[in-house]
Amino acid sequence: MFDPATENGVAVARRVDERLGVLRTSPDSPGVQQRLKAEFRRIGRLIDKGRLDEAQVAIERLRDQRDLSYPAWGEIHLMLARVATARGDRPREVADLLEAIRYLPPWQGIAALRSLFAAQVELRLYRSAQRTHAVLQAYGGTTPEIDATAAGIRRLVAGAQAFVVPGEIPAGTSGAVAWSYEILGQQGGLAQVDGVRERIEIRCAERGFFDAAEVDKEWTVPTSWGDCAILVFGRPGTRFVLVESPAAAPATP
Repeated sequence: MFDPATENGVAVARRVDERLGVLRTSPDSPGVQQRLKAEFRRIGRLIDKGRLDEAQVAIERLRDQRDLSYPAWGEIHLMLARVATARGDRPREVADLLEAIRYLPPWQGIAALRSLFAAQVELRLYRSAQRTHAVLQAYGGTTPEIDATAAGIRRLVAGAQAFVVPGEIPAGTSGAVAWSYEILGQQGGLAQVDGVRERIEIRCAERGFFDAAEVDKEWTVPTSWGDCAILVFGRPGTRFVLVESPAAAPATP
């Protein structure tokens, strides 16, 4: 269903959380599969009971093993996504689901894609949600509810009415970590800043990045720059609103 990291049909070394590991394309033996299933069930019970720290440690112990198959790696990141969901950490959930989906068999991949779509919508990662919906459509994995949500996103992206997105730089982080958001349109700006904002960057698929305008001044991104994201750096806990207009900007001269 998905294309993991291979070269000429052979698994290649990849960096895994600062450790160099190789994932196997060959399936696990029946005995290993049973052992992993039992461990995943045990971890699932820990998550259901709210013992998230214990679950996290158990999952990471599995993840740090040297000899893992693609399905096992995918399942491990599904479990990490469950822990993130239980903690209310939607960005972490999205990251782990994206990693899991690359390695899961189809029957698990569809369920993970649906969860990913829901998390992306909640985080207002609308362009990413559109791409996830397209993959679900390609594999026949959509539902009427998902299709209705995707249609609403399309109307939002195509609309011309300005809308407001609340933002907050994550607590417990340094200035090196930013609040990020996938821009829907080409025009917008920040307002109602409560805290310290250090800088704003806009990063685009076709243009790299540039420093955005100051607070209360609108920025404009040409349509030719492709999909863009805004990153707001500053003191952890700083709050603000992003006022965005999906109206198309003039093309680059």
